[in-house]
Amino acid sequence: MSSASVQSKYYSLALWGMVIILAVSNGLLLRQNLQLRNLLKKFEPDQLKAGDKLEPFSASGLNGETVAIDFASGGPRRVFMFLSPNCPYCREQFSYWKKLIDLAPANCFQVVAVAMNSEDRSKLAAYLNTMGYPADSKTFSVALIPEEVRQKYKFTITPTTLVISSDGKADAVWTGLLKPSDVEAASAILGL
Repeated sequence: MSSASVQSKYYSLALWGMVIILAVSNGLLLRQNLQLRNLLKKFEPDQLKAGDKLEPFSASGLNGETVAIDFASGGPRRVFMFLSPNCPYCREQFSYWKKLIDLAPANCFQVVAVAMNSEDRSKLAAYLNTMGYPADSKTFSVALIPEEVRQKYKFTITPTTLVISSDGKADAVWTGLLKPSDVEAASAILGL
């Protein structure tokens, strides 16, 4: 056997050894990645789902008035818009929300802008004014909620759009910026 042939055999064995080591390493990394994904799922925020039953609440309004949200048989369907004036996605989404606000009286539903009671009221009012919110509307209100309500309604991401039936069940929940298919689905649910 020539030395070139022996050397070629060693290179071939070394190459196959490296391939096996890389395959085992990739398998271990894949396993570790799957374990980490499962671990991270435990830390994802719990989100409201369609069909979840919601409790009535009272909150402070933008001008200090009390905003009572109750769910009575025959009452209106509601659209909650969880927002923050600091959220650029809320600003981008507000054009669709404004459409809902404008269509609410003719379609017998109410729209409620929901923000944390820790928000600066003057900043929130200025934000809503720039978005064209109707201050004198009977079908639009602003509710500044305490932390306990945020937790019960599982508001974790702004913007969140929530459609609630008159009996207090979540008909649909969208977190984050609405995609065109979400806008179509929300419009269909509201009969628009």
